[in-house]
Amino acid sequence: MFGTAENAWLSCNGEVLSCRIAALSISSVKLVCTAGGERYLDGSRFHLYLERLGWIDVSTISRSGRIVLARLQLDPEQRRRLVARLFSASHGNIADKASLRGALFGLARRGFRGS
Repeated sequence: MFGTAENAWLSCNGEVLSCRIAALSISSVKLVCTAGGERYLDGSRFHLYLERLGWIDVSTISRSGRIVLARLQLDPEQRRRLVARLFSASHGNIADKASLRGALFGLARRGFRGS
């Protein structure tokens, strides 16, 4: 799962609620619900609105307090757009820690050692 912090909307039992997406993958999403919103998602199916993907069918996998882990049920076009979105964005997990100088030094050292 790719960590993120974006706002989204949930639709369940005629209610539309705001939430925050904490992590997202091709098959699942980790949501942080607004206070009281998690009660609508207890073992149920609902819809999640994601920017550039639209409304997605979702089902609850697990829940702990206000944090809900859910399975995404994407149609082929939504899946294609989500793959492009996930793998074209910088998520900060590598770029923030990488060092060009360190990488070149390591490459040179391995070249001289032969391994």
